[in-house]
Amino acid sequence: MFKRMLGIAVALVLIFSGAALAAEGYVWSVQQFDNGPPGFNSSIAVKVECTTDGSAAVDAALTSTDLHTFGAGGKTITQWMKGGYLYYVTADAGGKAPKDDSDLIVLDAGGMDLLGSADGSTPYAGANIIHSTLKRGTLPYQYNAGLTSYSAFYHQILGPLTFDVTNNDVNDATFTLTFYVAF
Repeated sequence: MFKRMLGIAVALVLIFSGAALAAEGYVWSVQQFDNGPPGFNSSIAVKVECTTDGSAAVDAALTSTDLHTFGAGGKTITQWMKGGYLYYVTADAGGKAPKDDSDLIVLDAGGMDLLGSADGSTPYAGANIIHSTLKRGTLPYQYNAGLTSYSAFYHQILGPLTFDVTNNDVNDATFTLTFYVAF
């Protein structure tokens, strides 16, 4: 009982503290849940709020280890996600919307796109995920080279991820990427 109450108290502090840190046009936060998808005990939602620079770039690519530590827990995004399984990704436009149908690639430390790119640079499930007015989401995918096909797949996060947004040409655009990770 004490552990459960302590867990709830920690989750409430994280949720209501507004703890989020900025790093070169990015702000990120973590929300914890006591449940996850079927077969998992818990999950987290890692939100990364992005702002493009004056040249419409998203600082090329952002690696999860580039972001500063989070609140009193002193964890990076990588530390929060490590060991968990990516099971859903959403993108939502902000106040100044990015170009319609901007793309997202999420590379693991080995260079594999967790959203299914066959070559690590041509989006599959991340294609057109960032819309100027709509929130969109996708399951993670895996490209099966021998079969030249794709399948939904929960990727285990073992190290840093690189998030790369392409096909945006709007200066100072804002959007939020949310990565749902189950444990």
